[in-house]
Formats: sequence, C-alpha cells, structure tokens
Amino acid sequence: MATSTMVTTQYLTFRPVRLMPMRPEGMAADRRPHSRGAPAGHHAGGRLHGRQQTASPRPGMVDPGPAPLDEAALSAKQFRQLAAFIQERYGIRLPPAKKLMVESRLRRRLKETGQSSLGRYLEQVFSPEGEAGELLHMVDAITTNKTEFFREADHFQVLASQVLPHLAALQPPAAMIRIWSAACSTGEEAYTLAMVLAEWTRSRPLRYAILASDLSTRVLGAARQAIYREDEVAAIPMALRKRYLLRSKDRGLGLVQIGPGLRERVTFRRINLMDEDFGLAERQHIIFCRNVMIYFDKEDQGRLMRHLHGQLAPGGFLFTGHSESLAGIQVPFRPLAPAVYQRIDP
Repeated sequence: MATSTMVTTQYLTFRPVRLMPMRPEGMAADRRPHSRGAPAGHHAGGRLHGRQQTASPRPGMVDPGPAPLDEAALSAKQFRQLAAFIQERYGIRLPPAKKLMVESRLRRRLKETGQSSLGRYLEQVFSPEGEAGELLHMVDAITTNKTEFFREADHFQVLASQVLPHLAALQPPAAMIRIWSAACSTGEEAYTLAMVLAEWTRSRPLRYAILASDLSTRVLGAARQAIYREDEVAAIPMALRKRYLLRSKDRGLGLVQIGPGLRERVTFRRINLMDEDFGLAERQHIIFCRNVMIYFDKEDQGRLMRHLHGQLAPGGFLFTGHSESLAGIQVPFRPLAPAVYQRIDP
C-alpha cells in the first residue's frame, strides 16, 4: 500500500541552481525523453519515426528553387515543404500565417549550426546526419509549449471527486492506477496530477504511477529539473505550495522546485503522438491529452483519438481541452463532464 510522501510542512530551501541554457537531449541520451510535447512527447521509448513516409517531397530532397532575397527567410516553396513534413511526421499544422513565426524561431538555430541561410539549414536538417541530430533541435524550436499549474482546474476536481473514487472502488487493493499526461510540456500538468494524487492518497490507500510525455526534448529537460519562477506557481493553493514545494536558498532568485517526493512519482519520456506505437507496455486508466487536437486537422484528430482509446484500459478516462470537441469523431467514448470522457467497451 503506497501513500504519498510529504516533502515538508514548511516552505523549505534548496541549494541555488544555475539555470544554464538547456541543450536538447540527443536521441541516444533520450529514449524516453514528448512536449508537450507539443504539442505535445520521451526518454526511453519514444522515437521520431512517426507515420510511414509517403511520396511527398521533403525539404532536403528537392531543388529549393531560387533562394529568397533574405537569406534568413524561407521561400514559399520551402515553407510549404517544411509544413507538409511537420504535419506528416508529427500531426502539427503550420498554415501560411505561421511562416514568419517559424522563420523567427529557426533563425536562432542558424547561429548554433553556423549555416548562412535557412535554405542551407534545411539541407542540413534533412541530411542523413541531420535526421539523427539537428532534426530534434528543429522540432524543439518550432513547437509551441503553453501550460500552467492547475490549468482548467475543474478537471482536477472531477478527477478527485469522481474518477479516482470510481477507479479505486473497482481495483484490487494491490492494483496500480496508471495516469498519462500525454502533452506535459515543462511539467506543470504532470506535477499538478502528482499533487492531486498525493493529496487524495493521504487518507486512502491507492497505488499509482504517472507517466508524462512530450514531443520536445527541450521542455522535457525543464520538466525533469522541476524548477519554476514563483509567479509560475501562483495558481497552486498555498497549502499545497507549503507541502510540496521547495524555495531557493537565495530568495533573490525567485525560484521554487517541486519536492523530491513528487518528482519521484513522475516518469518523463519522449513520445510522438503520431506514432503508430507509443511504446507503452500497459494500458492507462487515465489519460490527460489537453489542448493538443487544436493543432491537428480533423483526420489526425480522429487518428489520435482512436490510438488513445486503444491505449486506455477498459472503462478508462480521457481528459481533453475545453476548446476541443470529439464531435464527428467516431470513437466509442461517453461524456462524463465537460471535456472528460470514459471509454466504452462492447
């Protein structure tokens, strides 16, 4: 029987941490780690192979045509090819309106790689060597990661008041409840889940394990560090801050860290949600996949929901974003609460 481990009943201190710029993990070091991601992804098991490639050309395999006058810009053709690749491999839509944003983010990689233009940079990315390394950096650069603690807070009320009691009543005493934060970004959602589970199990026996994934290795590195600015944890109730957070010894830094008792409860790994196989050995009882479908077209939304349905244990629960809908997606879920669904089995 596992109960939560309280870090402290006071606001403790941790040694100041020098927050050096984090370098995205290489494929050998990651497997997992998404990252969210990204959208949202892994460490030990994920891979960037995604769906099978079609005959559509990739940016590094075609004649890019005349270079744009601005060497730090992409031609319309280059952007279309890059956008097609990103959607095919990762499901993320990059409409023409995102061109300036993508160019701005990729320019940061020019200095790191020593390339003189974005066209040359794409040639490097899609070379055999680039696909084994720089591709990860490019994905990190262009993915959007937005998250916060207790985001869409009513979901955590539903989790504590309805979902956990239901699952606890059905499971044998020694059973493990498995929860997956499928687009965890920099870790706020995963650690929010850890706090809710730790609080719930203070008075009730329940064994649980939390998996958190994202597409971006960069945000997964930040999630593992679990260091946040004080303004970023403002949404955490004060009682939970005192119980589960550590404050930097140097108060001038304005930093806090998730305590070790919660950090040990979360396993991070990189997962591409467009992969046919997520590499998960066991089905999950609860999946949080929120504000991910908004980046996908309808076809990929349906594909993702079918995969998540298959990844849920019978009667398991799926939490999506409040701005997302399963309308028109033929997957056997029944609504439980706003943006909360339960898997239906024959």
